[in-house]
Amino acid sequence: MTPALLDTDMLSELIKLKNSTVRQHALDYTQQFGSLAFSAITRYEVVRGYKQKKAMKQLARFAVFCQKSLILPVTDAIWDRASDLWAYARMHGHPHNDADMVIAASRRELRKRPKTAKPWVVRKTIITGMAKRPKHQHGIKRAEIPDWPDGVGTPDEVAERVTYRGSSLHKTYPSPAGPPALRADKAKCDFYENANWHMLLDALRQAIRARCVGPFRGGFPSRAWVWINGVLHEARLTGNGEFHGFPLDDPKHYPCPEDCLENAPHATIPFGRV
Repeated sequence: MTPALLDTDMLSELIKLKNSTVRQHALDYTQQFGSLAFSAITRYEVVRGYKQKKAMKQLARFAVFCQKSLILPVTDAIWDRASDLWAYARMHGHPHNDADMVIAASRRELRKRPKTAKPWVVRKTIITGMAKRPKHQHGIKRAEIPDWPDGVGTPDEVAERVTYRGSSLHKTYPSPAGPPALRADKAKCDFYENANWHMLLDALRQAIRARCVGPFRGGFPSRAWVWINGVLHEARLTGNGEFHGFPLDDPKHYPCPEDCLENAPHATIPFGRV
């Protein structure tokens, strides 16, 4: 995979978050290159579209998205290269839209840049920057990731003792947790087939083995954190080693210090929408 610039059409499709294939490609890209990238021209076209529609909420979410993305400025060198492309395309009867020529010229500049962004920062932006669930999770308190305590066993031993049941309060579909009973103040989970339910337990155990957990309670961590399909998820202890989990769409609810999240494991689990 080579570095790539999103054009306006691709970026618009991504920020809708409706196409799971597009979303997965974006996550795969950020795992390799750290951040999504697009030209300042593309940003301009998206912003003017939102302003024309007076879509202020989408505009605000897009601003957050931009803060965590790589936006290439249009330099004199890019303008010069774009003018060469424009002249060639026009002489040979090819499409020569100005914005397209600038984006094409910017691709060469992108390939010169080092991979500097932290992948986990960008992945949360892909999902969180355009998310529509900030009103959920009112009661979530920001937790801390402490040192592993003495006397509870090794991470591997603790991981083998836990189970995952889930919670119907985060579901809109029947699951091993029971009939759907989504509450308005709860984060909505993605749809996972029953056949893939064991992968949620595997993800929980990965988090424990990575020591990405909160304070212990009764021999088990009270919380654990893992990235699932590029979204940070928190697992909560419900009793006797049993856990349920949900996505954290608001960075204000991420545990601290956030540097610890760089060591959090990443899991990929097939999902759908309901």
